[in-house]
Amino acid sequence: MRALCPHCRLSATACLCASAVPLRAATELLVLQHPDEVRHPKNTLRLARLCLPEIQVRVGESPQDFADLPQWIGSRRALLCYPDDTSATLEQVAPPELLIFIDATWRKAYKILQLNPWLQALPRCHFDAAPEGDYRLRKTSRAGGLSTLEAIAYGLNCVESADYSALNQLQALWVERMQGFMPEDVRQRYEP
Repeated sequence: MRALCPHCRLSATACLCASAVPLRAATELLVLQHPDEVRHPKNTLRLARLCLPEIQVRVGESPQDFADLPQWIGSRRALLCYPDDTSATLEQVAPPELLIFIDATWRKAYKILQLNPWLQALPRCHFDAAPEGDYRLRKTSRAGGLSTLEAIAYGLNCVESADYSALNQLQALWVERMQGFMPEDVRQRYEP
């Protein structure tokens, strides 16, 4: 078994640590990560944390897993990035102090939301004008679906006047490297 980099969790030949651009967000970021995503080889949250190490990550699904979060969030102006019939357009709301994302498949993200009444009580937002996702290694059945990294980058671009394109560039480099290890017939399935 190949040794993995302890930071990006990629092999030495694919390590992205030297390509990660350190960023500092003024907005606090919290990601609720489904346990299945922690070691998923195609998860982008670990890439986002290479650039934004201050992202708070909580792994779990049930209310017990997140029992202290309602108190931790406290009176902060928090927004849950989750599109539904009650969500506001992030591009048009007052910037929050805390942006919350769920790192999971759509089905599992919905389950996390349904299991956690405190999460349901938070105001929700969606993206109105997000660019099309460029995460070719993992497919989504949802139109306009973005990787967690892409959602964080776009969310920050909406609420801050800073450039977070380094996140997308890191993901693009990662996709390119991963495709480089694929046989030609497999690589073609992941082309845009």
